[in-house]
Amino acid sequence: MTPWLFAIGLILIGFMLILIEIFLIPGITLAGIGGGLAILGGVVYAYKYLGLTEAAWCLGASLVLGAVLLRFVVKTGSWRRMVLNTKESGEEGFRSPRSELEALMGMEGVAVTPLRPSGTATIEGERINVVTEGGFVERNSKIVVVEVEGNRVVVHPS
Repeated sequence: MTPWLFAIGLILIGFMLILIEIFLIPGITLAGIGGGLAILGGVVYAYKYLGLTEAAWCLGASLVLGAVLLRFVVKTGSWRRMVLNTKESGEEGFRSPRSELEALMGMEGVAVTPLRPSGTATIEGERINVVTEGGFVERNSKIVVVEVEGNRVVVHPS
């Protein structure tokens, strides 16, 4: 067998194994790993026994074949099984807690629990998990929100 045919055969076997991985046994299994190693082996074999130019051609052919395979897989039902297509929208009842918490900036409340440095406070009639910047705040002390970072509400005693 000529080195060209062996290198191309390894690359094609690699892509077949990857197709088996995608369509028959999804997940990271021996077929997918073996396919990737076979493609890599074909390119390395071409470099070792044929030279740099031929290895570059094999690598280019592998990339083009990989792009065609990816384009094909994206259009099939297999891709839809692997990718989550749902969205979390406000119409379906999902809402970001961040926008609600940012509205608390500058508001005053009362520490429900001792803040050592984290605990619970009541702000505008709602119980909110809050933190201080390291100091302790006694229970039933008045606090004011000074910073909101994502879900983290930072308070100071007022």
